[in-house]
Amino acid sequence: MKLKNLLLTVLLIAGLIMSCGGKKEDKQEKNNQKYNEYVEFFNDIKMGKFDKFYNIYMGKFSNDSGDYKTPDENSIKEIIGLGENVDYFEKRIEEMEKLVNKKPEFEVDKNLQEFLGAIKAKNEVMSEIIDYYKNGEYKKDNFEKGKQLHLKYVDINKKAMEKYISYTENMKKLMAKNREERLKDLKTKGLKAKYYMVKFIDDTDKFSNKLYESEEGEFAEEDVKELKELSQNLRKTYEEWVKVDAKNITEEKYDLGEYNKLRGNAGMITDLADNIIKKVEAKSDDLYKLAENFSNGHQKLIIDYNKMIGAVK
Repeated sequence: MKLKNLLLTVLLIAGLIMSCGGKKEDKQEKNNQKYNEYVEFFNDIKMGKFDKFYNIYMGKFSNDSGDYKTPDENSIKEIIGLGENVDYFEKRIEEMEKLVNKKPEFEVDKNLQEFLGAIKAKNEVMSEIIDYYKNGEYKKDNFEKGKQLHLKYVDINKKAMEKYISYTENMKKLMAKNREERLKDLKTKGLKAKYYMVKFIDDTDKFSNKLYESEEGEFAEEDVKELKELSQNLRKTYEEWVKVDAKNITEEKYDLGEYNKLRGNAGMITDLADNIIKKVEAKSDDLYKLAENFSNGHQKLIIDYNKMIGAVK
């Protein structure tokens, strides 16, 4: 199995701007609303909430080359049953189309508009496909229109993916910029408990993204050097994080038990990163299992972090 397959598709909710409380921040929170909704939509995309139709359709209605394959009745029933999924897709597109024109303006707005236009067209073809099979037209024309719709869907999906690439690149830049600003703000305010929690997650993300760039766990010398530096940054952040005492944690209104649970998982992730570097440097075949454990720990970190944010009073 490819090492790259372990990369988390779930984007961290850490990308969202969270309020620290206070009336002075109410206005800023309103300005942050658009950004937060952008991150939520991006998470939906990365989590595959819009991929169900594609996965089922391409799996059941096409061959290994992507060409049309005459479906059986069970496959037809399955694709017809995706009407609600397509309706959800349409609703989310409409919500984002309204949002993109609101203030504040972001550089990614144009990319998102183009991406929304492409997936809106894709959604229309998805509806055509469902209606075609739902109305039993395939029985009358012996799947002729089905073949044409297949070509149409494959083509529109390719165009949507082209728009997705530019959109996702610019969205990641926006999130990275936001994280830097947010960390600077947290540090200035002296919110140590939140600062080191967010920074550790950010550092874990960077290490993870670099690690899973590899297809088979093979790295060039410069990549090994970068991975090692990222691992060292992760260790340094963790060591500073464990110095944050109970007083800071409770003053920032976190549940002490849940917070320490999160840090415990962070410690295991830090150790795994160190061991991964050793395996990478040794070009060991044992890398995959460690990388899999790291991915699982990363996933748990995200879950615990989201619970922690929800626990803030």
